[in-house]
Amino acid sequence: MTTLEQAAVADLVRNTLSAHKSLFLATSGRSGPWVGGVYFAESGEFTLNLVLEDRGRTLAAIRENPVVSVVVSTGSPMQPFLQAQASAEILGGPRTRGCANCSSRRSPRPRLSWPRRSRPSG
Repeated sequence: MTTLEQAAVADLVRNTLSAHKSLFLATSGRSGPWVGGVYFAESGEFTLNLVLEDRGRTLAAIRENPVVSVVVSTGSPMQPFLQAQASAEILGGPRTRGCANCSSRRSPRPRLSWPRRSRPSG
C-alpha cells in the first residue's frame, strides 16, 4: 500500500468514526461469544474509549480474553463501515478518570472505559 493509499484509508477511518457514536463489540469468554452495542469516544488515532457496564457479560469476557472485534456501521452494506480486530485494555486509577471524561461527551453515564488499538482491515 502506498503512502497516498494509507492516507486515504486513515481519512476514511476518521470520517467513519466521527459519523458514529456507537459500535458493535464482539467478545468471547467462558460464557461463549457475545456481541453488544457500546458508546465510544476517540482518545487518539485508532484508540477508542468504550463505555461498558462494570458487571456485564462484555467486561467479564474482556477480562478473560482481551482480543475483541468491532464493527462501526449504519447497518447498511451500501454505506462506509469499519471492522477490525483489536486488543482491549481495562484501565484503572487516574487513567480511568481521564477516559471517563472523554467518553461522557457521548454517553450520559459512563461506567468503565478502555482503549483499543487496531489497524483498518481490508
